[in-house]
Amino acid sequence: MIFAYMALAWCVTFVVYLAGIRTHRFNNPHTVTGMSTKISPEVEVLNTYIYLIPIGASMALLLMYFFTTTYYLMLGICGVYGAWAVYYTVLGFLPSKTHSGLSAGLLIILWATWNHWIITNFIAACLAIMSAFFLRPRNLRVCTLFLVLIVVYDAFWVWVSPYIFPSNVMAEVAMRPPPSPLHIPSVNWTLYTIDLPVRFVMVTNAGSVVLGLGDVVLPTMYLTYLRGCDVAIWYQHDVPLTMPHHLWGFFGVGLIGYLCGLHVVLGVALSTNSAQPAMVYIVPCLLLSVWFKMKREGYRHWDLVWKGHAGYESHTLFNAMSSIQNACSINEV
Repeated sequence: MIFAYMALAWCVTFVVYLAGIRTHRFNNPHTVTGMSTKISPEVEVLNTYIYLIPIGASMALLLMYFFTTTYYLMLGICGVYGAWAVYYTVLGFLPSKTHSGLSAGLLIILWATWNHWIITNFIAACLAIMSAFFLRPRNLRVCTLFLVLIVVYDAFWVWVSPYIFPSNVMAEVAMRPPPSPLHIPSVNWTLYTIDLPVRFVMVTNAGSVVLGLGDVVLPTMYLTYLRGCDVAIWYQHDVPLTMPHHLWGFFGVGLIGYLCGLHVVLGVALSTNSAQPAMVYIVPCLLLSVWFKMKREGYRHWDLVWKGHAGYESHTLFNAMSSIQNACSINEV
């Protein structure tokens, strides 16, 4: 089980790393270099209402807790967004958009028919990578306050909910098996139970280790912003964006902090043999790692990181897809 815990921690950390690198690969040159000053109205809306995400997540959690039939709604949503996420993730690695689309469709079919945990994990990883492209706050103040609210959300539904509801709401929803197959006698058709790609699972002979998708997506949002700060700083100092530099900036330090937080939460879960609110352990490690680097550098880049740099824009759906299409067109040329 210890090996499973460590393997899961390293795998999701690699997913976060890919999300940070791939997100800025699809940015246009002006946004990547930090020279753009255009902030669209949609960006203000995203940063204003991003604090309502914990409330929306709580409502969705309660729906899944009390109504098992919401599984079928989530199944449809995961199928559509899963295919889109796989398409986005493999875009640029395959010769053309057609190959990317066929690969996404084939993987979704395998997920629906085979339902293997490795395929489910891969789709969850693609969802995390794509989410990083759209959850793009404009400064560290938004990120920090949002993560603090998520800590409260996570702690409430794991530690406090058993005293209000019949059981631990978060653990019940995360570990509950899919409902019985949906059978339609009139057409003699059965929808077999499929695990939703909303968690990462490492299966061993001794049992399984589970980490929620939100415990990967939300830290990825924070680290992707730090990656944008690194790109802006390196551009100002004419530093080449080669592999070693990924681990020298705020993004690399935050990634190490995230990995440490994962080891802490998985260690606590292993020692107590109970569900733990992962963000309670991950968020302090993330914030402290960035603060340590900031302090070591004498708060030289405090204004850029805390207040946000001009070139770091949140993408609307239209702008994001335009960037993806442009990147694909360049790849085909």
